[in-house]
Amino acid sequence: MRLVLLVVAAARSDTGLLRETCPNVNYAPYAQRTFGMFYGGNPEVGYTDLAAFHGRYLLEIGGPTPATAIYAHVAGADNVVERPLYEYFAAFSTSAQAPRSDADAVDGAPYAPEGSPIGRTFLRHGARLAGIADAAYDAVLSSHNLEHFLDPLEALREWDRVLRPEGLLVLVLPQAFNCTDKHRTPASMQELLAIRAAAARGGLDPLRRHYHELFVRTFDDIDRDFDPWGLNVTADTDARRAVIRRETTDERGAPRENVLHWHIWDWDLMEEAVAGCLGYEILSLWLQPPEPPSYCPYHQVLVARKPAL
Repeated sequence: MRLVLLVVAAARSDTGLLRETCPNVNYAPYAQRTFGMFYGGNPEVGYTDLAAFHGRYLLEIGGPTPATAIYAHVAGADNVVERPLYEYFAAFSTSAQAPRSDADAVDGAPYAPEGSPIGRTFLRHGARLAGIADAAYDAVLSSHNLEHFLDPLEALREWDRVLRPEGLLVLVLPQAFNCTDKHRTPASMQELLAIRAAAARGGLDPLRRHYHELFVRTFDDIDRDFDPWGLNVTADTDARRAVIRRETTDERGAPRENVLHWHIWDWDLMEEAVAGCLGYEILSLWLQPPEPPSYCPYHQVLVARKPAL
């Protein structure tokens, strides 16, 4: 289900905006999608070879990531976090690794995902990395994070900026089959480009309201495994709207964008955004089973290499 609210003209992004957004000069939005791995098929299960990250300097977006061994391979890691949610989601964690305290997420604080400092914390919006130099990192990791950006192409373009040539990008995204988002259709690049165009015009508020409504109407009524908002206690749509408005607005009335899943990603969209728009070489793309128990069956994991100069 998708509420058709996006302006068609906005989806026809002009060439200037497309080139500003997508560094791959040969990219044009794909005319057809297969919705790969979303409407059926046997999942190709695999695991990421973390040896490729040995000795690299990592920038993590929205970390720390529980139950990952990547920290043992990298030479160091910094973390970008805007609004810490470690304590907010602590009750829903399925990992044996205890969530960090929100008090640790202050600008300039040591980043110590496993106890010992391995870098520093940047308190930033994850798509606006002011103060971080171009080509500053050998790798960028975003785990269960990109779906929380209303304008994910802004985020991808900024991560590309801080990644060195031939650096590695790792995206981990939830697969929606058996999750809270199971009734939503994956997004398309045309949709994301329309959002980027609206952002360039300063007009994201109507789209924000649209996706709020979409989330409320498609939330799985029987999903009680992961519902930090308490939506399943009522079937009243107005009551659910009030909850989402409260949870996605801070005490000053400004929007908080890192709570909801704004978009659903499948393999087609991951491939087009990374290989098409960014021009990266995809090294692996598969489903990785989570550590049980988990309310989601798999993680979609993409590893890609940025082109050389």
